[in-house]
Amino acid sequence: VGGDVPPELGRDQLARIPTALLARGERDEWYSPAKWTADQARLREAGAFVREFGFEGGHEWNAEVSRAAGDLLQRFKR
Repeated sequence: VGGDVPPELGRDQLARIPTALLARGERDEWYSPAKWTADQARLREAGAFVREFGFEGGHEWNAEVSRAAGDLLQRFKR
């Protein structure tokens, strides 16, 4: 949430991440739209299922993000 995928992680390391939620607030000053999109591509290219979630807000974890994370976790509970 509002943080980029560490650039030092290579494809083999990213391949160990089966699922990721990448969340970014529309007014986030630190996690740019370009970086967010690039991170999604890096993870997908490594084979991860990526759920991207844009929300109204800034560089923060809020109730919307909590719901998105809960929804993603529910997929694995079923």
